Amino acid sequence: MWSYGKNCRIDALLVLPDEGRPVAAFELDSGYHDQPKARLRDEMKDAIFRLVGMPFFRLRIQSPHLSPTGTLKPVDDRHNGATA
Repeated sequence: MWSYGKNCRIDALLVLPDEGRPVAAFELDSGYHDQPKARLRDEMKDAIFRLVGMPFFRLRIQSPHLSPTGTLKPVDDRHNGATA
């Protein structure tokens, strides 16, 4: 998993301007992500972000033109704004 994590990419990273600290990551998922190999890689990426404790959001897209079909969905419920 870590060898994959060193080489994987994300689509967007939200960084605090004054600190340069990343606070959340975003991935745009097309139908390609429904394929078994892509799902396995997505699961590894989800696990890596859970381990480092960074909010990671996936946004499902419908076409190669990046038209969103829904709302942001957190990968980990700890980052959905709910309080314990």
